[in-house]
Amino acid sequence: LCEDFEPSLAKRALFYLAFYPYALFFFAGYTESLFVLFSVAIFLLLRRGKPLDWWFAGGIGFLATLTRSTGVLLSIPFFIMYVRHFWVPAKRDQNSWLQKINALAPIVLFPLAILAYMAYLGFTKGNPFIVQSEEAAYWHRHFALLWITYANTIQSLLTHPLFSMVVVKNLLDITFTTLPIVVLIVGWKRLPLHYSLFAAAVMVFSLSFPLLNITPLTSQPRYMMAAFPVIVLLALWGKRPRFDQFFMSLGPPLLVLNTVLFVSHYWVA
Repeated sequence: LCEDFEPSLAKRALFYLAFYPYALFFFAGYTESLFVLFSVAIFLLLRRGKPLDWWFAGGIGFLATLTRSTGVLLSIPFFIMYVRHFWVPAKRDQNSWLQKINALAPIVLFPLAILAYMAYLGFTKGNPFIVQSEEAAYWHRHFALLWITYANTIQSLLTHPLFSMVVVKNLLDITFTTLPIVVLIVGWKRLPLHYSLFAAAVMVFSLSFPLLNITPLTSQPRYMMAAFPVIVLLALWGKRPRFDQFFMSLGPPLLVLNTVLFVSHYWVA
């Protein structure tokens, strides 16, 4: 972020990320912290674009995909940066075909991680698709179009008592799922293309697999944190003192509340 934007923004983004309302999951036994770390490392390597950086990015992408399946979406910024380094008119003739192939080849490591994990499951569990079947059976998580996910959430809000836990949870889920989407839409043009497309892909992928029950957006606020470019946008807006004060009045108190609920064995996200 220091190289793509400026040091002060990088510091502010790190602060906002640490005090985001759901940042407690970076310190719990979840994969979000590793995924964001791997994602940022890949973006740094892609920006440098040295011969070995592409392979390091592919290797880290392999690890990121093992932490969560959305890691395969890191192939999107990988390909965009590959095109920028090797195929824009100003650079098209500066590199040999061998250099271009060497840089593109590691992109196969992203989907290869999923295939490797499926092979492991097939060998140890006898079913390479056991994750999908267990999620469908236990979590009732299935593919659904985005508007159906939101329609089911609104239907649940309207059909349960106003002050019930179901309504409270759905309100929190829909608020902190929708806010990152709105932030990305409003600030789309202020981010480099590979930042914006990666964040959008993470959001679409996550929302395409809701829970088919009374709380369809369960865990989505946590999944949205994987779209770290949204935090970059918040940090850009944080240059304005009023926005910074607004975030500080909202983020840390909600983080404390969610942490208290989490350690008290309440479901947060």
